Amino acid sequence: MRKYVLILITIIIALMSTVLSLGNTKVRREHIYYKSVDITKSDTLWGIADTYKNENMSVTNYISLIKDFNDMESDVIKIGQKIILPIEVEE
Repeated sequence: MRKYVLILITIIIALMSTVLSLGNTKVRREHIYYKSVDITKSDTLWGIADTYKNENMSVTNYISLIKDFNDMESDVIKIGQKIILPIEVEE
């Protein structure tokens, strides 16, 4: 009988700690929208990424995201090219 009471108490403590730890997590809500950019003579992928990146993201990571999203194999962009930028806005 004591063994079952100890097991029950252990399970209750484990469940309570799980519920308490889940209650303290901060929910991060983001909306993603997309912007089409027409490449002009002075544009660089670095400059575009620096302008439109989320404040919590590095320029290098955002460039990788842009390249993946647009199926680009290199960092080279050309005048007249259109690229789509995924832009995250945190609420």
